[in-house]
Amino acid sequence: MNQRAALHNVPKELMLELLLRQLPASVKTTLASIMPITVEKAAEVADKILEGSTSNVSLSTNAIVSSNKNRILQEIERLNRRIDIFTLRHRTPQRRNNSRPRNLSRNLSFSCSR
Repeated sequence: MNQRAALHNVPKELMLELLLRQLPASVKTTLASIMPITVEKAAEVADKILEGSTSNVSLSTNAIVSSNKNRILQEIERLNRRIDIFTLRHRTPQRRNNSRPRNLSRNLSFSCSR
């Protein structure tokens, strides 16, 4: 990038300004404490800061994913228990014989026809 900037006579101050615009606020704050700062030094320090923060972000992301996974697994277990309870409560009872005895139906039909 510096080579291209040098070919087009881009001032180093402008290159530094363009670099700083692209960086997160936390990195800019750290770079502000370094005086005097060059584009090369700013890029070097920014790279080191971002490398460290990337590994921290990765660790915290893994912890969040693990925590979410555990919550989801617990919720699945809870729902499975509820399904089991529901199934036990609403199990169809053994078939009952709801038909009337034959002699009762004969008696009813006989009494109705009279």
